[in-house]
Amino acid sequence: MTVTKANRNFGFDNVKCILMFLVAFGHLLEFCNVYGGACIYRLVYFFHMPVFIFISGYFAKEAPTFSGIFRQTVIYVVFQTVYIAVTQNTLNYTTPYWILWYCLVLIFYNILTPFYNAGTPKKRIAAIIVTFALAILAGFDDSVGYYMSLSRFFVFQPFFLLGFYYRKEETRVQSILSPKTKAAVIFAAVLTVPYALFSKFPPKFLYGSFSYSSLDCSAAVRGCILITAVIWTGLFILVLVPALNRKLPVISAVGANTLPVYLFHGFIILLLKHFHRGFMDNWLFVLAVAAGCLLLLGSRFMSSLFNFRFRRR
Repeated sequence: MTVTKANRNFGFDNVKCILMFLVAFGHLLEFCNVYGGACIYRLVYFFHMPVFIFISGYFAKEAPTFSGIFRQTVIYVVFQTVYIAVTQNTLNYTTPYWILWYCLVLIFYNILTPFYNAGTPKKRIAAIIVTFALAILAGFDDSVGYYMSLSRFFVFQPFFLLGFYYRKEETRVQSILSPKTKAAVIFAAVLTVPYALFSKFPPKFLYGSFSYSSLDCSAAVRGCILITAVIWTGLFILVLVPALNRKLPVISAVGANTLPVYLFHGFIILLLKHFHRGFMDNWLFVLAVAAGCLLLLGSRFMSSLFNFRFRRR
């Protein structure tokens, strides 16, 4: 389906811009020692990628084309090669470098969309339940980790499926969604904030890449993380997307071009980490750089350059 200005949902663009800001923001917090940064980092990682992957599922095609999958694969291979060359790591394509795990799992999800395309609501519910069960079970296997992003594939798969199915039911869901329901979603999200901010388990567990034994966590912890992520996904999709469904200056334009931001902002982060100085350890710097990444890499020029190099054939 071709999205035009007439039928474009700017709510999704605006939410994608917010999420992309949080991605860059979270990566900056990994090395900038700002006051309270660890708590905010934990909160951001509870939901930003689950919501992003939900949106990826929402826009996924029911019948993926070879050219589309090929384009995604080329992007992954090119950026995997460049990131490894820049960091002087050993070249391989089976373990995605840092941020590129998202590109690889997206290829897998899109290949599997014909199998996800369950016809009846009961089958869809069953598929979602199965994927949540797999997300929990994956943590028991120490061999499922960074290789081919298998652990993240299972952990985040339910959110791709939720987005994929939500698009089919969006009109009906929005028609029965009352202000009280939206208020309940907001209230539930607020209730999860203390848990997200002050949980004692290692923040690395939020990456979805580690087994329970490797970080001394339990299946119950992953279950709580998944429930929290579902609540925040509901907040973004059911509340913020409709509320922000209008064209906003800069924000909507950046939100429509988040892939170049995602792929290239890592180079800026690596450069800053290499030249890290004490003056970088403050909130103003972190916020300014995160916003700068969006404005620079989400610009029309960057988008046109990226689409020229990786345009659909």
